[in-house]
Amino acid sequence: MSKNLGIEQIEKSETLAPTIDKGNIKEAPIFGYKNQDEFSDSINVFSLKYYNLMAFFFLPFYTLIARIVFGNPYNFGEHLVTNIYLQSILSFLGLLSFILSLTIGVNLFFSFIMLLPILYYSYTYKKLFQLTFGQLLLRILKFVGVLLLLFLIPVLIGFFWGYITK
Repeated sequence: MSKNLGIEQIEKSETLAPTIDKGNIKEAPIFGYKNQDEFSDSINVFSLKYYNLMAFFFLPFYTLIARIVFGNPYNFGEHLVTNIYLQSILSFLGLLSFILSLTIGVNLFFSFIMLLPILYYSYTYKKLFQLTFGQLLLRILKFVGVLLLLFLIPVLIGFFWGYITK
């Protein structure tokens, strides 16, 4: 049983990843950091340190998407309660998968965290709205479309802001 399961995975991926000649990469400052690597590291540290707050912060965002995708007969507050319930159950199951990963020495956590929310949200909303499989599939596609649109807008704003202020 290894206590450094994550470190071993990172070291293994670094040896398998193709090497990049960092001599050709311009070391330009970004948001007060020396380079992109330092900036990415600070984002990772922040995300791990404040994971619970970030999950709480994104609940209204998830609720907005659920309200757009599923709409009536429930209002925003009822969708919010549903998403709080789902998020709490998923957090608990994520904790169990993390403990299981540490116990058996196989990293199931990231696979579990990526697949479980999709399956559990689908199951819950299928039961809540009494959807058929086809209707559920269309709602999932609508969800992906709304999610991409809501993430694409800030990216485009950032791109144009960077282009204008260049």
